Amino acid sequence: LRATAAEALGRIGDPDSVPALAAGMTAGDLRVRTACADALASIVPEGRERLGLLGASAGPAAPVARAALDAVSADSPRALAGAR
Repeated sequence: LRATAAEALGRIGDPDSVPALAAGMTAGDLRVRTACADALASIVPEGRERLGLLGASAGPAAPVARAALDAVSADSPRALAGAR
């Protein structure tokens, strides 16, 4: 349910959702973190700025945030399943 909610927030693209999506990046479930990262990557520039901060930090959010930024910078499909 949380991953689906994050996907919807990403489609909406409202910068006001960035704090909630960033909080979701600390979830224990990789699917939730990945959905939040994808959503943040779609919110320009606020979401991508937050991904940059998360990617520079330690913890479970960092590799997923970096993978999301790599995916959008390479203009490739956001296949983040390999980020752990």
